[in-house]
Amino acid sequence: MKYKGLLLDFDRTTVRKIYGSVVGQELSLRVARAIKSVNKKITIGFCTGKKMFDIVKEVKQLGLVGPHIVCGGAQLIDKDGQVVWERLIPVKISRKIYEVFNRRGKLVEVKHGRYNYVANDKVADMADRYAETVSFEKIDKLPTWKVPQMVVVGLTDEEVDELEAMGVYAARQKRQGDQLWFADVTAHGVNKQEC
Repeated sequence: MKYKGLLLDFDRTTVRKIYGSVVGQELSLRVARAIKSVNKKITIGFCTGKKMFDIVKEVKQLGLVGPHIVCGGAQLIDKDGQVVWERLIPVKISRKIYEVFNRRGKLVEVKHGRYNYVANDKVADMADRYAETVSFEKIDKLPTWKVPQMVVVGLTDEEVDELEAMGVYAARQKRQGDQLWFADVTAHGVNKQEC
């Protein structure tokens, strides 16, 4: 069988996370060489929960032409960074998710374009912590509530079920040593596997 393309996961597969006072990511020379070598023979793209803006540095560094699946499967991006297909969370649903879970004190990130939008009082803390990899902005500046992806942090099993009952797909994940879930939220039926 001759392969025509290869999709690579991004976090903790292609790049490793760097933890400390500021969270970052690093592409090793060994991995970069391997990807560049294969990229000469077949097309390589990323398949990730990140926004395109969060992986641009690595895409350019590796000379990848895509396509790339981003935002947990909600968008397909071409080699020029243009959206060629997307399925967004409807306005009514994304607003409700934000209102319900923000009121409960959960961290809710709304991914759109260049930024992850968070509650106004959380921007400085998030920007300090993730300055290397993600750009944050105040939720008041979100240009539209029709968005590709949201992230809700600190959820119980019941709250993840409640989230899905709102009409979205919620990919449950736990950070090492954490007892609560965080969920990558996309439109109903949208995930990296089904894109």
